Amino acid sequence: MTKKCGKCKRSKPLDEFYKNRSKRDGRDDYCKKCRSKRSKKYNDDPGNKDKKLRLYFDTPRGKRHKITAARWWKRVGWLRRISRKYGVTPQEYEDKLSEQNGVCAICARPNGKIRLAVDHDHKTGKVRGLLCNRCNIVLGLLNDGIDLFDKLRAYLQAHQNT
Repeated sequence: MTKKCGKCKRSKPLDEFYKNRSKRDGRDDYCKKCRSKRSKKYNDDPGNKDKKLRLYFDTPRGKRHKITAARWWKRVGWLRRISRKYGVTPQEYEDKLSEQNGVCAICARPNGKIRLAVDHDHKTGKVRGLLCNRCNIVLGLLNDGIDLFDKLRAYLQAHQNT
């Protein structure tokens, strides 16, 4: 199967085009060679040199970090998703993270490189706190059931020294 490049107008096999899920055929409009030339031209332009590192984000401990535009949009996109899904604004997430000192609300482990998950009551939708992936998964497997948790605890206590 072939595709015509939007820049050089040559028909080339699909593996000569980068993958792009937003396109109907799943491939970029320009071939890899033309895309590389375009990127090189953009990167060599002195006016574009600083655009890659102009974006910042603040950590819970008040440090400012420079990040690339791609990473900034990835972070903003994630914050938009939690805003839509849980009704938590990015500022509320950061406030909750500061309130918890950047650690999981259950096990108190620091989040490290992985973001803390937003824990919420499935019946009311109310946000309870921020959890590490391990605690969030355990809580999800228990279906927020206190009775199941009590049974699990009793089982572990009964078999603690065996």
